[in-house]
Amino acid sequence: MLLEGDFVTQIDRPVGATAAPTAAQPERSSKSFPIKDSLRLMLIGDYRLLLLSNALMVAGFQLRSMGQAWLALEETNSAVWVGIVNASPTIGMAPLALYAGVIVDRVDRRRILAGAKLVAALMAFLTAFLVVSGHVQMWHLIPIGAVVGAAFAFNNPAGMTYITDVVGRERVMPAVSLNQSVANLVQIGGPAIGGALLATVGINWVFFVLGGIYGVAFLAALLFKTSSVTVSTEGRSVLQDLRQGWNYAWNTPHVRWLLVIATTALFVGIFPAQLPLMAREELGIAEDSRAAAYGALLAVSGVGALSGSLAIVVFGGGVRKAHLLFSAFVLVSTGMLVLAAAGNIVVAMAGTFLIGSAGTAFMTANGTLIQMTVSPEFRGRVSSVFMLIIQMFPLGWLIGGALAEWIGPRGTLVAGAVATLSLCSVAYWRAKELRAMD
Repeated sequence: MLLEGDFVTQIDRPVGATAAPTAAQPERSSKSFPIKDSLRLMLIGDYRLLLLSNALMVAGFQLRSMGQAWLALEETNSAVWVGIVNASPTIGMAPLALYAGVIVDRVDRRRILAGAKLVAALMAFLTAFLVVSGHVQMWHLIPIGAVVGAAFAFNNPAGMTYITDVVGRERVMPAVSLNQSVANLVQIGGPAIGGALLATVGINWVFFVLGGIYGVAFLAALLFKTSSVTVSTEGRSVLQDLRQGWNYAWNTPHVRWLLVIATTALFVGIFPAQLPLMAREELGIAEDSRAAAYGALLAVSGVGALSGSLAIVVFGGGVRKAHLLFSAFVLVSTGMLVLAAAGNIVVAMAGTFLIGSAGTAFMTANGTLIQMTVSPEFRGRVSSVFMLIIQMFPLGWLIGGALAEWIGPRGTLVAGAVATLSLCSVAYWRAKELRAMD
C-alpha cells in the first residue's frame, strides 16, 4: 500500500521520464487500478482545481448551447438557425486547432488555460448585454461563437494534456474518469437550472450566469502550480512542428484509427439539436412545460454520463479500452434509435440516458488511449487533432437542424444512429492494431 507522500511523488514525476511508446509498440498500461488509489488523486491540489475548472467549463458549454438554442428558436422559429448559432464555434476553432496543438507543446499550459477561460467569460457577458439591451440579432451570435471557438481551440488540448502533467501518465484513466464524473454532476444540475431560468426569469439571466461560471473557471486556472512538460523547439518553426505532428498521427496506425473513430462525433452531434424540437413538438408536452422538459432531457443525459464515468472508475481497469470504444458506439446508436421512437417524455429520457452514459465511455477510452500511447513530445499536437475532430460535434447541430427541416427530428436521429454505427464498425474492423491494445 502506498503512503500519501509516496503516492504523490510517484504520480508527480515528469512524463518525460517514462519511455516514449513507439508506433510499432504502443505503451500498455496496467489493466487495473485500485479505487482507493484513484480517490487519492484528490490529495493533489492542482488536480482538485482542474476538476473544478473543467466542471465549470462543462456547465458553461451546457448553458451556452441550451440558451442559444432556445433564443434562436424563439427569435426565428427555425431549426436551421438553432444549428447555425451552435455550430458557429467551429468557425473559430477549425483554422486554429492544429496551430494550437503546436503552442500547447511549446508553452506552459497554465497560461493557455487561464487565457482561454477569460476570453470565454468576456464573450458570455457580451452576449448577455446584447440580449438585455434588446439589440441582439442572430448574426451577432456567429462572430461571438467564433471567438469562443478560437478560445476552446487552445483550451481543449491544453486541458487534455495538463491532466497528464498533474497526475502522471500511469494514472490517466482514473484521472479522466473522475474528472468526467465531477463534470457530469454539473451536467445533471446545469440544464435543469437553465430550464428553470428560461421558464421563470427568461433568457437574459442564462448568459449572465454563463459569464460568471467561466469567470470562476478562469480564477481557478490562475491558481495552478504544476508546470507543464514542454518540448524544446530546437530552432524549428511552428510550421515544421505542425507537419511533424501530423505525420506522426497519420503514420502511427493505432493513433490514426483512434482519430478516424472520433469523427463519429459529427453524427452524434445531431442528437442535441433534436432535443428542443422533440420537447416542443413531438412528445405531447403542454406549452408552459416545454422549456422545463427540454432542460430535463439534458439533465437526464448528464445523469447517464455520470453513471458511465463512475462505472469506468469502478470497473474500467478490467475492460479492454478498444472493446469499450466499440461497445460505446453500439449503445450510443441504440440510444438515438430509442429517442427517435419515443412517444412520451419517459421513453425520451431513457434514450438520452443511454446516449449520455455511452458517450462518456467513448470519451474516456479514446482520450485515455491517446494520452497513454502517444509519445510525450507529440501529446499536444495529437490532442489538438483529436479535440478538433471531437469539436465536429457542434457542427452536427448544423447538420441536424438542416435534416430536421427536411425529414423531421425522428428521421434525423435514425440517420445519425445508422451513420455512427456504420463508420465505427468499419474502422474497428480495419484497425487490427487498435483491437490488439489493452
